[in-house]
Amino acid sequence: MNVWLILMTIILTFVTIGTVAYMMIYFSSPDDKNTAWFPKIIVVLSLSLAIFTVLLLPLDVANTQSPIILNGLPGGLKLSFLWQMLLLVDAGFVVLIVPFGICYYEGYDPEEFSIFGQVKRGILWTFGLLVIFLTFFGLGWGFGGYTMIPYNAYTAELTFYPFSKSCIDAKTGIDTCFQNLPLWDGSTELQNKILTGQHLKLRCSPVLYAIAILAFAGWLFFVIFGGVGLASLPIDLFSSFINRPIALTTGEYAARKAKYADLSDELIRRGEMLLEKSKTKSGPKIKRVMNEFTFETKELEKQFKKTEMAYKEGGESPFISFGKILLGILGSIVSILWVLHMILNNTIHPPIYPMLNSLFRTLDGWWGFLGTIAYAVFTMYLLWATIAGVVKVSNRFMFFEIHPLKPHDTLVNSFLFNALVLQLVAVTITQFAAMSLQGYATGTAVNSMFVTYIQNLQGLGVIFKYVQWALLVSVGVGFVFSCLCPYKRHEDDD
Repeated sequence: MNVWLILMTIILTFVTIGTVAYMMIYFSSPDDKNTAWFPKIIVVLSLSLAIFTVLLLPLDVANTQSPIILNGLPGGLKLSFLWQMLLLVDAGFVVLIVPFGICYYEGYDPEEFSIFGQVKRGILWTFGLLVIFLTFFGLGWGFGGYTMIPYNAYTAELTFYPFSKSCIDAKTGIDTCFQNLPLWDGSTELQNKILTGQHLKLRCSPVLYAIAILAFAGWLFFVIFGGVGLASLPIDLFSSFINRPIALTTGEYAARKAKYADLSDELIRRGEMLLEKSKTKSGPKIKRVMNEFTFETKELEKQFKKTEMAYKEGGESPFISFGKILLGILGSIVSILWVLHMILNNTIHPPIYPMLNSLFRTLDGWWGFLGTIAYAVFTMYLLWATIAGVVKVSNRFMFFEIHPLKPHDTLVNSFLFNALVLQLVAVTITQFAAMSLQGYATGTAVNSMFVTYIQNLQGLGVIFKYVQWALLVSVGVGFVFSCLCPYKRHEDDD
């Protein structure tokens, strides 16, 4: 067994949990200090599982490409069972645990505190979600729970030569007729008798079908948030560098404070009017206006904090500014390569060029597991892009409210929502990476699960085949929108 892979797995497990716990503490709002421990534990576990799911991809590749496996020796990690168990745990968190945590937290009432009431609310809502999931699962698996594995059938006609005593040599006993038959030389006579487009119909296991439903649901979020994030993440990093806090003089600082005071008074007046209007009116329109007002309030607060940093701290740290530029450049390269790979390898059949598969093989040729490291970076980048997409969409579209992660100002319900989205998208990213990079990750356990079985499911398989076109459209929309409206400008930014 590969000791180094086991050791690396243990180290990454503790590092991941520790990092998630630290980020939870760093972003948490003071309002949730020393409270809501149960939902916070759910957040840490859910986010850790999302990261584990994506990190298991390069581990699977490294395990398959280890010298033990390549040389046909006994050993290596048996990851097929681990994959199924991890994805089933993901399903349990997405369908049961995280929704229960959200309803449990939302049910807290400081004036009428009742743990029983919180638990009751959480159980009822979670039970409803479970019924919906089981309904879709039962109907889908009952009527379309078959996987159609494609294969080529080879057929040939056999010619029988009757036995004849005249062909037997009396001295040697050799059948001279058979001996003198011409040998088949690979001519086109047999090669043309190939039946293509054949399918082997197999019953999909309930476990794999449940994972397929989870991946399908994750595509809804990945197309919207992941697609927008792939385009907007590098652009926003460059915008953040261009509009970074720069040192202000005392006069400039005083002028901006006066401007912000006027804007604050205006927002207070608008808020009072909206409050009175909300008492008599309701519906999507008033909800949109309220969300827009909330967004403008947060933007003003953000600009004020930026001004405070520019004056009191002399602007942003050059290390942070350099980091934004570096990450923006790297993010641009990764996003462009992913888009080109989807066009050249994923969406067009037959593929024009294997793109990232060739790149990772080339990197492995340069040094050991360099290609596997790049594989891990590219897959983890998809998770990062999804987070950026959630923030981008929630900040720009006012029809619904999604609280982005803000340092020292994020409530637990915002953590739970983002954890739910990321854990669901992590399963979809796993499937997307398995389909996109199957040329590099040949022989892995995840390939067998997603490429051989789930990708060829009746019904869902068709969706999985063409959904990447929607992802490309989302990337294009995100790119155009990010270029036209990179951020909310204030007059003081000029």
